[in-house]
Amino acid sequence: MTPGQAVDVLSALTLEDQATIMELMNKQNIAKITSILKQRQDTILNLITERYLKAQPDETVETVQNAYINIAKDKDEIMYIHIIDKDNNLLGMIDIKELLQADNKTLLKDVMNKNVITLKKDNSINEATKMFSKYGFGSLPVIDNDNKIVGVVRQRDVAKLTLHFLEY
Repeated sequence: MTPGQAVDVLSALTLEDQATIMELMNKQNIAKITSILKQRQDTILNLITERYLKAQPDETVETVQNAYINIAKDKDEIMYIHIIDKDNNLLGMIDIKELLQADNKTLLKDVMNKNVITLKKDNSINEATKMFSKYGFGSLPVIDNDNKIVGVVRQRDVAKLTLHFLEY
């Protein structure tokens, strides 16, 4: 078992059980495992991008569709449009497929998903991994305690980091 795989097993246990099992392990691997466990508890703020698509709730589907090619050019995340108000509060989301299938004259607020799965800015990388596994989204918005969007975490960035842990 690699240290990364051991971390996956240990992270599901209580701290007391982790300590008991780690006492039985090879001393050389304990340092690696401890390091990985600490890294997985780091917050996701190091992985967010601020280069994502956003729009206002009163914009029409047609307006966003027509602007899409230009506004998506310099973005890291282009599969979801985050609907925000003037104060940067996250109101909803719409994925690009839904946008393309919606009636042109419809307002975004009428077609957006209002029940958005989000991460909090203090969530750990490990918690983000679990959320991506549970919901299967390509990215998740990260919000602060006031529901203001601070960025987006992409699943592939979390997966790359998790793969690095497994190879460690």
